Amino acid sequence: MHPSSSGGGAHSSGGASASLHTMSAYGSPAGVLTPSTLAAPADTDVGPHLYTRRMPIFDHLGITVDDLDRGREQFDPIMKALGYGRSDYDRGTSWTRDGETELLLYCARETGTGPHVHGRVGWQHLAFTADSRAEVDRLHEIATDAGWTVVREPKEYPRFTDRYYASFVEDDNGIRLEFMYNPPRSDE
Repeated sequence: MHPSSSGGGAHSSGGASASLHTMSAYGSPAGVLTPSTLAAPADTDVGPHLYTRRMPIFDHLGITVDDLDRGREQFDPIMKALGYGRSDYDRGTSWTRDGETELLLYCARETGTGPHVHGRVGWQHLAFTADSRAEVDRLHEIATDAGWTVVREPKEYPRFTDRYYASFVEDDNGIRLEFMYNPPRSDE
């Protein structure tokens, strides 16, 4: 158990929510990993315990940074905009929100081991879902105001879906975030 465990987040708010997603070999979303997208196939005998979860699949996500104070400066405005509450402790910070995955920042044990280089083994990116294109734009602006570097400005990504709209930013440690809006296809 990590120092900030408290049995769940204490803050709740509307707006965007955190989701992790995987990419297919061709770079398109292979699926958003949330309990609602995990329906037991009719032809399996998998027990209902996995498919009736009411909690995030990922309990927490920990990220190590070279400069904890700078990491807090860069992550805090984004996490607050997403409705998360912050708790600091000796060598880290935790952001929590009811029903969502906890995000943790840890101070690096060894100095000078960063930044992470995108595309190498390890971290790829974390995608936060947004409720609209305007919310993607708002989160992108909050991130850049907090010192995140723009990797890709907000734009459409038809190679993923014809509705996919996203932006990508990176912090001083090479940690990459995506803010994305991908509404379900309407049944017109």
